[in-house]
Amino acid sequence: MHEDVDQTQSGLTSRRDALKLGGVAALGGAAAALAASAVGSTEAGAVTPPPAHIPTSLKVSIDGAALPGVRSMEVLSATYAQSPSQDGTGAWISVPTGLESQVISFTRYFTGDGAFAKLFLAQNGQQAETKTVVVRVIGRRGSTANVFTLNDCFPVSWQGPTYDAAVMAKGGTSDRPTETITIAFQKIEFK
Repeated sequence: MHEDVDQTQSGLTSRRDALKLGGVAALGGAAAALAASAVGSTEAGAVTPPPAHIPTSLKVSIDGAALPGVRSMEVLSATYAQSPSQDGTGAWISVPTGLESQVISFTRYFTGDGAFAKLFLAQNGQQAETKTVVVRVIGRRGSTANVFTLNDCFPVSWQGPTYDAAVMAKGGTSDRPTETITIAFQKIEFK
Protein backbone atom coordinates (compact mmCIF):
# COMPACT_ATOMS: atom_id res chain seq x y z
CA MET A 1 0.00 0.00 0.00
CA HIS A 2 1.20 3.55 -0.71
CA GLU A 3 2.07 5.74 2.25
CA ASP A 4 -0.30 8.55 1.12
CA VAL A 5 -3.33 6.28 1.65
CA ASP A 6 -5.02 5.89 5.05
CA GLN A 7 -7.18 2.82 5.79
CA THR A 8 -10.50 3.80 7.51
CA GLN A 9 -13.75 2.00 8.21
CA SER A 10 -15.52 3.84 5.39
CA GLY A 11 -12.92 2.84 2.81
CA LEU A 12 -9.73 4.26 1.41
CA THR A 13 -9.01 7.99 1.70
CA SER A 14 -5.89 9.55 0.28
CA ARG A 15 -4.05 12.25 2.18
CA ARG A 16 -4.68 14.53 -0.78
CA ASP A 17 -8.47 14.04 -0.34
CA ALA A 18 -8.17 14.64 3.39
CA LEU A 19 -6.28 17.89 2.76
CA LYS A 20 -8.95 18.98 0.26
CA LEU A 21 -11.69 18.30 2.82
CA GLY A 22 -9.74 20.22 5.46
CA GLY A 23 -9.41 23.15 3.06
CA VAL A 24 -13.15 23.13 2.36
CA ALA A 25 -13.87 23.17 6.10
CA ALA A 26 -11.47 26.10 6.57
CA LEU A 27 -13.14 27.99 3.73
CA GLY A 28 -16.54 27.31 5.31
CA GLY A 29 -15.31 28.78 8.60
CA ALA A 30 -13.93 31.84 6.82
CA ALA A 31 -17.23 32.30 4.97
CA ALA A 32 -19.14 32.14 8.27
CA ALA A 33 -16.81 34.77 9.76
CA LEU A 34 -17.28 37.04 6.75
CA ALA A 35 -21.06 36.60 6.89
CA ALA A 36 -21.05 37.55 10.57
CA SER A 37 -19.02 40.66 9.87
CA ALA A 38 -21.33 41.62 7.02
CA VAL A 39 -24.34 41.78 9.37
CA GLY A 40 -22.78 44.29 11.74
CA SER A 41 -20.30 42.39 13.85
CA THR A 42 -17.31 44.39 14.99
CA GLU A 43 -14.79 41.56 14.53
CA ALA A 44 -14.77 38.79 11.96
CA GLY A 45 -16.27 35.75 13.66
CA ALA A 46 -17.76 37.73 16.57
CA VAL A 47 -21.47 37.51 17.12
CA THR A 48 -23.51 40.70 16.91
CA PRO A 49 -24.99 41.47 20.35
CA PRO A 50 -28.77 41.19 20.55
CA PRO A 51 -30.86 44.36 20.43
CA ALA A 52 -31.39 46.33 23.63
CA HIS A 53 -35.10 45.41 23.86
CA ILE A 54 -34.63 41.66 24.50
CA PRO A 55 -36.10 41.04 27.99
CA THR A 56 -33.58 40.20 30.71
CA SER A 57 -35.22 41.14 34.03
CA LEU A 58 -38.40 42.26 35.76
CA LYS A 59 -39.03 45.24 38.04
CA VAL A 60 -42.29 44.94 39.96
CA SER A 61 -43.89 47.55 42.17
CA ILE A 62 -47.10 47.53 44.18
CA ASP A 63 -48.62 50.96 44.77
CA GLY A 64 -45.19 52.40 43.97
CA ALA A 65 -43.24 50.22 46.44
CA ALA A 66 -40.70 47.83 44.90
CA LEU A 67 -41.31 44.10 45.21
CA PRO A 68 -37.67 42.95 45.16
CA GLY A 69 -36.09 39.99 43.42
CA VAL A 70 -38.92 38.88 41.09
CA ARG A 71 -37.46 36.35 38.66
CA SER A 72 -40.52 35.27 36.70
CA MET A 73 -44.05 36.33 35.91
CA GLU A 74 -46.81 34.09 34.61
CA VAL A 75 -50.34 35.10 33.68
CA LEU A 76 -52.12 31.99 34.88
CA SER A 77 -55.69 32.50 33.78
CA ALA A 78 -58.51 34.82 32.92
CA THR A 79 -62.12 33.67 33.05
CA TYR A 80 -65.59 35.09 32.67
CA ALA A 81 -68.39 34.26 35.07
CA GLN A 82 -71.26 32.52 33.29
CA SER A 83 -74.88 31.88 34.04
CA PRO A 84 -77.58 29.89 32.26
CA SER A 85 -80.08 31.79 30.16
CA GLN A 86 -82.71 30.95 27.58
CA ASP A 87 -82.29 32.16 24.03
CA GLY A 88 -85.15 33.23 21.72
CA THR A 89 -86.00 29.60 20.90
CA GLY A 90 -86.22 28.54 24.54
CA ALA A 91 -82.94 26.64 24.50
CA TRP A 92 -80.71 27.00 27.54
CA ILE A 93 -77.35 28.57 26.82
CA SER A 94 -74.44 29.78 28.91
CA VAL A 95 -73.96 33.54 28.84
CA PRO A 96 -70.97 35.51 30.15
CA THR A 97 -72.05 37.78 32.98
CA GLY A 98 -68.80 39.58 33.68
CA LEU A 99 -65.18 39.06 34.44
CA GLU A 100 -64.76 36.45 37.14
CA SER A 101 -61.03 36.64 37.66
CA GLN A 102 -57.67 37.18 36.09
CA VAL A 103 -54.69 35.77 37.92
CA ILE A 104 -50.96 36.40 37.64
CA SER A 105 -48.09 34.92 39.66
CA PHE A 106 -44.64 36.20 40.55
CA THR A 107 -41.77 33.96 41.65
CA ARG A 108 -38.47 34.81 43.27
CA TYR A 109 -35.75 33.13 45.29
CA PHE A 110 -36.74 32.94 48.94
CA THR A 111 -34.74 35.54 50.85
CA GLY A 112 -36.34 35.56 54.26
CA ASP A 113 -37.38 39.24 54.04
CA GLY A 114 -41.00 38.09 54.02
CA ALA A 115 -42.17 40.57 51.36
CA PHE A 116 -44.37 38.04 49.53
CA ALA A 117 -45.78 36.52 52.72
CA LYS A 118 -46.43 39.95 54.27
CA LEU A 119 -48.27 41.05 51.13
CA PHE A 120 -50.45 37.94 51.26
CA LEU A 121 -51.06 38.00 55.02
CA ALA A 122 -51.84 41.75 55.11
CA GLN A 123 -55.42 41.07 54.07
CA ASN A 124 -55.82 38.94 57.24
CA GLY A 125 -58.60 36.82 55.73
CA GLN A 126 -60.68 39.90 55.03
CA GLN A 127 -61.68 41.43 51.73
CA ALA A 128 -58.43 42.84 50.50
CA GLU A 129 -57.79 46.46 49.73
CA THR A 130 -57.05 46.56 46.02
CA LYS A 131 -53.71 47.77 44.77
CA THR A 132 -52.03 48.68 41.51
CA VAL A 133 -49.19 46.47 40.32
CA VAL A 134 -46.75 47.71 37.67
CA VAL A 135 -44.42 45.25 35.95
CA ARG A 136 -41.57 46.64 33.89
CA VAL A 137 -39.84 44.17 31.60
CA ILE A 138 -36.28 45.45 31.36
CA GLY A 139 -34.17 44.70 28.31
CA ARG A 140 -30.46 44.65 27.70
CA ARG A 141 -28.74 47.98 28.28
CA GLY A 142 -31.55 49.05 30.63
CA SER A 143 -34.22 49.66 28.00
CA THR A 144 -37.87 49.04 28.85
CA ALA A 145 -39.29 46.29 26.64
CA ASN A 146 -42.85 46.26 28.05
CA VAL A 147 -44.88 47.74 30.89
CA PHE A 148 -47.90 45.95 32.33
CA THR A 149 -50.17 47.87 34.69
CA LEU A 150 -52.58 45.69 36.68
CA ASN A 151 -55.43 47.47 38.45
CA ASP A 152 -57.68 46.39 41.33
CA CYS A 153 -55.20 43.72 42.49
CA PHE A 154 -55.18 41.62 45.63
CA PRO A 155 -53.19 38.52 46.63
CA VAL A 156 -55.03 35.19 46.51
CA SER A 157 -52.28 32.71 47.40
CA TRP A 158 -48.70 32.39 48.56
CA GLN A 159 -46.43 29.38 48.20
CA GLY A 160 -43.47 29.37 50.51
CA PRO A 161 -40.14 27.65 50.08
CA THR A 162 -39.71 23.88 50.05
CA TYR A 163 -36.68 22.35 51.72
CA ASP A 164 -35.48 18.79 51.17
CA ALA A 165 -32.57 17.95 53.47
CA ALA A 166 -31.41 15.00 51.33
CA VAL A 167 -31.25 17.14 48.18
CA MET A 168 -29.66 20.07 50.00
CA ALA A 169 -26.96 17.80 51.45
CA LYS A 170 -26.01 16.88 47.89
CA GLY A 171 -25.97 20.52 46.77
CA GLY A 172 -29.17 20.17 44.74
CA THR A 173 -31.67 22.77 43.62
CA SER A 174 -33.33 23.03 47.03
CA ASP A 175 -30.33 25.12 48.06
CA ARG A 176 -32.15 27.98 46.28
CA PRO A 177 -35.80 27.61 47.33
CA THR A 178 -38.35 29.89 45.73
CA GLU A 179 -41.58 31.52 46.82
CA THR A 180 -44.53 32.48 44.66
CA ILE A 181 -47.36 34.94 45.17
CA THR A 182 -50.50 34.80 43.06
CA ILE A 183 -52.46 37.99 42.54
CA ALA A 184 -55.96 38.45 41.11
CA PHE A 185 -56.62 41.59 39.07
CA GLN A 186 -59.55 43.18 37.29
CA LYS A 187 -57.86 45.17 34.52
CA ILE A 188 -54.56 45.00 32.65
CA GLU A 189 -52.97 47.64 30.42
CA PHE A 190 -50.04 46.98 28.10
CA LYS A 191 -47.45 49.46 26.83
